[in-house]
Amino acid sequence: MPFRKKAGKAVEASHPDVRPPQQASLEPERSKPSEPDRSDAASPEPRFTKAALLGSRRYSACKDLIAVLVGDEERCGLEEVERRMEAFKQKEAN
Repeated sequence: MPFRKKAGKAVEASHPDVRPPQQASLEPERSKPSEPDRSDAASPEPRFTKAALLGSRRYSACKDLIAVLVGDEERCGLEEVERRMEAFKQKEAN
């Protein structure tokens, strides 16, 4: 069991959970044979919350538009946000 120094004495660790840190594996991770190779498949577009979109530098000039076009609990990809903004700008004003 590992020892700790306490008040100048070596004392046996009282916690059974005290373990030395694990060494990092130097071998590359290998995919399981049952998993399909995903290098060919297109990864899905990342989706962002309304708060993340409002806080981004990319949309800092049009926060009011995003606040209207994206729902509070909705997650949208950047292409979807751009598509909604273009559709809104194309609408005819009353």
